[in-house]
Amino acid sequence: IENINSGSSSKNLWLELKMIGMRLKYWIPFLLNQMGSVVYVWTLQTSNIIVAVPVANSLTFAFTALTGYCLGEKIPGKNVIIGSLLVCLGSSAMLYDQASRDSSST
Repeated sequence: IENINSGSSSKNLWLELKMIGMRLKYWIPFLLNQMGSVVYVWTLQTSNIIVAVPVANSLTFAFTALTGYCLGEKIPGKNVIIGSLLVCLGSSAMLYDQASRDSSST
């Protein structure tokens, strides 16, 4: 964080916007987050909401642990890894069940 003080509030605003606009360390995570939001909304529109919402909410835990590790946080503990695997297994079971119901109804 840089302390910007030019004496004028409008000039400070412009300098702060310019500083944020030129930083890839800000924009890359922001754009990844926005792409995730677009995929989430698209999935809700094209999927059965009874399955899509629990799967998306439960996978948030696993993706948060994975992203934290990729960004340099300490290696997740055994409980986090086991929890992430169980979440992925449960989500896979829900998706498999929904796919088998869809194929049997057609």
